[in-house]
Amino acid sequence: MTQSGSDFLLRLSALAVAFVGWSAIVVTLRRALSDEKLGKLHTYFVRFFIEGGLTVAAFGLLPAMLLLTNLADHTVWRIASAAAAVTFSAYIALLFRRRRRITRDRLPPRSIVSFATSSTATLALWANTSGLGWEPGAAAYAFALSALLAVGGWTFVWNLDIFLDV
Repeated sequence: MTQSGSDFLLRLSALAVAFVGWSAIVVTLRRALSDEKLGKLHTYFVRFFIEGGLTVAAFGLLPAMLLLTNLADHTVWRIASAAAAVTFSAYIALLFRRRRRITRDRLPPRSIVSFATSSTATLALWANTSGLGWEPGAAAYAFALSALLAVGGWTFVWNLDIFLDV
């Protein structure tokens, strides 16, 4: 793994942890300023922000850890991409099921965009695992993790009003 790839993933992990912390602060402030308990939709989003952010942070660290084993670079990227692809495939399905348990209403367009973007990023991880058409590497892995974190940030901003009762 190149130094720049390693630096980027470590910084992405730090950003993901900061996002989780910021999300927790907003939720804590909301709870402190309101007598209401968090509703099911609030809880869904809180779990999404925390779980998604920590998962991105962990997978940002995985390639650096795998390099300690002296595996070849392409093997590191295949293993890391496979682990992330399996995890995010299951996570997206879990999120969709959780959302359906909360409401049977049609998903708003921004939720569809979020699920589609997350699915596309996960497909990129699967492609990086297979290495069909290119040598598995840091670029696809970093772009996929960045997209997954961006979906969390975008969802946070779009739904801030439900936390702040605006």
